[in-house]
Amino acid sequence: MVLGVFLGLLLTCLLLLSLWKQNSQRRNLPPGPTPLPIIGNILQLDLKDISKSLRNGLFSAVGGPGKR
Repeated sequence: MVLGVFLGLLLTCLLLLSLWKQNSQRRNLPPGPTPLPIIGNILQLDLKDISKSLRNGLFSAVGGPGKR
């Protein structure tokens, strides 16, 4: 019983700390999708074609003198 209450309080404190830390770091950033604490932006992936959604758009980075 005591262990369950302790773990519940610990989990609540960690969640609140995570949310507070996210909000304090986002003040100087441009608006964008807010990630969830544990799973991040994984809900924005297209599950039908994961390789395409990882290649284009959200999780891609273009380097060099032009778009490939």
